[in-house]
Amino acid sequence: MTELTLRLSGISCAGCVSRVEKTLKNLAGVEEASVNPATGEASIRLNDTHTTLEEIIEVLESINYPADVESRVLPVRGMHCASCVNRIEGVLKQKKGILSVTLNLSDGSLAVSYLPGLVTLGELASIVSSVGDYELLIEEAEDELAAEQDREGETLLRRLVVSALLSAVVLALSMSDLIPGLPNIDRGILNPVLFVMSAPVFFWAGAQFHIGFWRATRSGGADMNSLISIGTGAAFIYSTVATFAPQVLGSGGIAPAVYYDTAVVIITLILFGRYLEHRAKRGTGEAIRKLMDLGAKNALIERDGHEITVSVEDVRVGDIVVVKPGQKVPVDGVIISGSSAVEESMITGESIPVAKSEGDKVVGATMNTTGSFRFRAERVGADTMLAQIIKLVREAQGSKAPIQRLADRVAGVFVPIVIGVALITFAVWLVFGPEPK
Repeated sequence: MTELTLRLSGISCAGCVSRVEKTLKNLAGVEEASVNPATGEASIRLNDTHTTLEEIIEVLESINYPADVESRVLPVRGMHCASCVNRIEGVLKQKKGILSVTLNLSDGSLAVSYLPGLVTLGELASIVSSVGDYELLIEEAEDELAAEQDREGETLLRRLVVSALLSAVVLALSMSDLIPGLPNIDRGILNPVLFVMSAPVFFWAGAQFHIGFWRATRSGGADMNSLISIGTGAAFIYSTVATFAPQVLGSGGIAPAVYYDTAVVIITLILFGRYLEHRAKRGTGEAIRKLMDLGAKNALIERDGHEITVSVEDVRVGDIVVVKPGQKVPVDGVIISGSSAVEESMITGESIPVAKSEGDKVVGATMNTTGSFRFRAERVGADTMLAQIIKLVREAQGSKAPIQRLADRVAGVFVPIVIGVALITFAVWLVFGPEPK
């Protein structure tokens, strides 16, 4: 049994209340339904086995009393692979009240539609954090987010440079007997040197992988951080034991080999991939931000016989907006007086201004050039053409081809399968393998 509270639009009279309640009570599984006309909220007691939340939403829309649905696009910190996407999407889709979820790996964003009466942004953030080393950024402004991404890129580049330099030296020393011109150093001296040079790479440069592995394990999952941490950890720990306690691993008088080069080179290559990924995400996010910067920040509107300047977010449908020479058109609408030439290259690509007069439509973010005019706002906020373009760009970046969706599903089980195969191999070798000599 589930109790729901939905905020509805269009509730204005007792007849509306009666119609909504009657419609809801006729649905199989709805045991009780009541509507508060003062708040426009519908309280529903639902039997989950008969009717789903999605079906209730569709029925309410069909009778023109839609539930209030909130749609947001928020940045997510910590996503690096398709496995991360699958884990976050999977747990969010299980939450009652979330209607759709799309994670965009290319720019690290989450597009979610949800019912505010059932889910809050704080709950969404908590759910995302519970999955692993991820963070949903709710209040962070675009400029603050860009600055933080720049700092992350600088830190990643610094770790990559240090890791690459040390890895090159470790790799060369590890193969000193194969590279002409390098002295053949005694292993009793070389191995401790390799340990000292590899430790910063493993513990500092690769810290993000080990932290991600620990958090994923603690939440009962596994991702690419798990594979990286387990693989490099096995090589580094084994080599450390072989360096400082070789008698534990040696047999038949043969000194055990070390694999410091394997651990540090893997970390360096993955860091290089992460850095390229960061640059790609930064470029994608920058494209969206440039589109958003095209819009006007303020609007000059007429209210109570006076012209006042308000934020473009405060413009409402029906407001009379005044646009003077050199100003951007703040929202979409129709000219009611005046004339001018408007430069619409951001929409049409044509740089020559287009003549506009009474009755012509104007589009937000275009530039007024010569004259002044007044227009009535028809589409504001998320309904403007610029907002729709930004939405389409985000959807295009987040859309997946069928082969990519297949690859994502495979990636979702790839890590557990690899770890499982490794454990089975270890067990079989331990039981049926030959005795050490």
